[in-house]
Amino acid sequence: FVCVKMHWDAAIDHADESDHLLQLDEYAVATVLNIRLSSGPTNPAFLPFRKAMLEKRMIRSHEWEEDAGPMGTRRRCVLRKRDVINLLYDKVTDVIDVDAMMQAKLLLSYFPLHSPAALKRLIRTWARVRYWTRLDQPIDEIQAYFGSQIALYFVFVGFLCQS
Repeated sequence: FVCVKMHWDAAIDHADESDHLLQLDEYAVATVLNIRLSSGPTNPAFLPFRKAMLEKRMIRSHEWEEDAGPMGTRRRCVLRKRDVINLLYDKVTDVIDVDAMMQAKLLLSYFPLHSPAALKRLIRTWARVRYWTRLDQPIDEIQAYFGSQIALYFVFVGFLCQS
């Protein structure tokens, strides 16, 4: 059993070094970049992260729910948990050949830990039998927790169910 955790400063440094894509803040796009957005719904814009973007508040911040303690704490951060997991995986695989370790049977499996608070929220609002016939799905929440590929799957399945 191995537990690996990345410090915030290291995550920000690695995001800067690796051109990790982060979502631009809509307000910053309008004010800092002086780009006028339409009044209707817009598609998010992503750019390779640079530390200077933090100072100008150009990156969209996300609510981060800490699981430590009985009540948990919330804060805002430009990196989502899945961003940190991706950055950590990238950094670990620079040092350790995970595939070779699995082939040599030195490593059985690896996976990121779930956030109990976020999972409880998804279970309460979406992942129950009574919601199976529901056509409107919380795609943004699914994308924020599981990533774009899983969210796209549920968008596709929802589209199939409607047609």
